[in-house]
Amino acid sequence: MSYRKIIKGQYTEDDLKMLLRETFIAPENQDVLFELYWIVQIIKQQTENSQLYLMDGGQNKVAAWEDNSRIYHLYHDSSGSDSVIFHIPSREIAGNNHPYLQQKHQSLEATKDLTQDIFGRNVTSHLWRGRPDFLIEVYEKATNRLTELTIGEVKNTSRVEYAATGLEELVEYLYLVKDRKGNYLMNSDVTVQGMLCLDQIAVDSKSFGMVNVLSRSNRRSHL
Repeated sequence: MSYRKIIKGQYTEDDLKMLLRETFIAPENQDVLFELYWIVQIIKQQTENSQLYLMDGGQNKVAAWEDNSRIYHLYHDSSGSDSVIFHIPSREIAGNNHPYLQQKHQSLEATKDLTQDIFGRNVTSHLWRGRPDFLIEVYEKATNRLTELTIGEVKNTSRVEYAATGLEELVEYLYLVKDRKGNYLMNSDVTVQGMLCLDQIAVDSKSFGMVNVLSRSNRRSHL
């Protein structure tokens, strides 16, 4: 079937599965299929003229599109382009006088040394690192400057407890993501927002400040 029919909502579940088989890499499990389901919904709402990319394991860009002034890049299960950084090295807390941070840094360094001694492998000590379920990077055409970043977390669940875990992970991404120079993006000139995508969990509102919540239980009103 044509992608234009998908965009217009003229598809069945079998059509969606066929699209995923022909356009994307075959999903490894049900959770990945659910992530791709939400990605298709987001693309459908954003544009009718996206360029889709084959997910062959070599790269994780799913789609790109543009309007009069901006260019959009959507990534799945990825830390995005080199414009953003989703890791914090342990050296950022080296020499800190707070007892907890001192112990944390020592534990990371000890893990690094033990990994070398036991397994003969060198590892980089990270205080934190992340890999969002999806990202949308938005660039200004005139300057090629990153202006907006949407970070998505998908939870294939109808349990509030598991959804709350996803929210915690998402908010952590929002506050800890950096630009290529190592500066935190939150409260910068780049607009950073989150999108929490759920299964059958009813929510009373779509927007909660920095986080938008989408649910299959009321998808029509929330997309």
